[in-house]
Amino acid sequence: MQEVEGVVNGTYDYTQLKVKRVPPYVLFFICCASYRIHSIYILRLFNDPVAMLFLYIAIDMFLNDHWMLGCLIYSFGVSVKMNLLLFSPAVLMLLMARHGTVDTVKHLTVCAVTQVLLGLPFLLVNPVGYIARSFNLGRQFFYKWTVNWRLLPEDIFLNPSFQIVLSLHYQFYVWYFHSLHYLLWCTNLPVVIRYFIIGA
Repeated sequence: MQEVEGVVNGTYDYTQLKVKRVPPYVLFFICCASYRIHSIYILRLFNDPVAMLFLYIAIDMFLNDHWMLGCLIYSFGVSVKMNLLLFSPAVLMLLMARHGTVDTVKHLTVCAVTQVLLGLPFLLVNPVGYIARSFNLGRQFFYKWTVNWRLLPEDIFLNPSFQIVLSLHYQFYVWYFHSLHYLLWCTNLPVVIRYFIIGA
């Protein structure tokens, strides 16, 4: 999200956009959540909450039968964080079930055109850099930042296979953390166990 400042200042070479740290007080409300969520949102400054907000708004649009607007908003979410593409198979299935093949193609065109238009300033300056950084699968967690994985030797922690598993773990945890409360209260578990699970 901080790369926006670079764009506002006229930097459209995606490889030149830099990230700065945001003071923790900006996201103070997260301090009330679990340590892991605090670590992910404040210390790592992931932009998952913004992307998920767009996803939930898009789902609301779909539920209210505003599919074109929902596709537009979903595409905005993908532009914030491409991990929302993991929801694409479900979106495709719903579009096919509701609209059939021809109209699904129209809706997917809205998604594609949105991505091209939002990426156009970067594509015009350095298209290869933009695509490469957008799908950067080589990102790596740093051993010095980990709290929960100190029990592993550094070489195992830095192993690319472990990095992928770790990335997916954090991704899904962040996506579903806010729904855990609801899901737990839909169970018949004793209240003490529910609180324990949330606090763990």
